Amino acid sequence: MFPSKTVRRELHRSNIHSRVQTAKPLITGNNGKRRKRWCDDHETWTSDDWKYVIRSDESSFMLFPASGWVYVGRTPKKTYNPECLVPTLKHGARSVMMWVAIAWYSVGPIIFLISRITASDYVDIIGDQVHSMVQRSFPKNVADFQDDISPIHSQKCSVFGCGA
Repeated sequence: MFPSKTVRRELHRSNIHSRVQTAKPLITGNNGKRRKRWCDDHETWTSDDWKYVIRSDESSFMLFPASGWVYVGRTPKKTYNPECLVPTLKHGARSVMMWVAIAWYSVGPIIFLISRITASDYVDIIGDQVHSMVQRSFPKNVADFQDDISPIHSQKCSVFGCGA
């Protein structure tokens, strides 16, 4: 049996060190098939075709780390050096969610969302923001609106509201 220091030393010589894992979005089998189908459907599109597309997405940004370890390289004497500290909050993490739409020649406004977005909220945003963006940016009011396949983007909605 090898002493652990010997194993660690050999791993380091091979440039294998302990590091924080890299995050990667989970792509399920079903989602992967839909992505592949989308790529196949758009494989022959030209630059001119893409000039009529509006894309949108929303994203959440953490203002402070939520949990887990944040690694920093420092000496023991720099434990409380401001550059080596990570701010924390006593009562959980804070985040802000934003929605934006972009097109070939224009960018829509950034919409700050107060809480989790629902299908009904999403329909309101599309009606308020994308419609006016089409009127401003596309002379013939012709555009192809594309978003990701988030469940709130694909719920059935009517004038009576949204539901699964």
